[in-house]
Amino acid sequence: MLHSFISCRLSSLGILAVLSIAAGRAEAAWLTVTNHSRQTVMVQEVVTLKGRVKRGKPVSFLRGESMREFVPHATTKLIEVFDSRAKLHCSGPMRCLEMNQVFSITSGIQQVKIAPVSPLSETPPR
Repeated sequence: MLHSFISCRLSSLGILAVLSIAAGRAEAAWLTVTNHSRQTVMVQEVVTLKGRVKRGKPVSFLRGESMREFVPHATTKLIEVFDSRAKLHCSGPMRCLEMNQVFSITSGIQQVKIAPVSPLSETPPR
């Protein structure tokens, strides 16, 4: 009886150790997108699957609004940024690394762009 209790405890400790090592290796991050432009914009992810283009649900961002998304592994997302009248302003890849990242949507004269924000800078790029 004591032998089975000890072996049960050891096997459960072994499983716990394996799970904690595996959990430590898993890389994941949070991706934050903030609208620092002077207008409402919509961001939409585009995925190509088996040669067919699939568009995700557009996400509307008011001025100053942010969105966070959990990214389980490093990837590159193809995104499009539209204004409130569905006019395409920019399109391109957004590299998501295995660390927390912040992207800023900014606007200039006749242009809207999305760019990564340096973790050391506290103010959005202009």
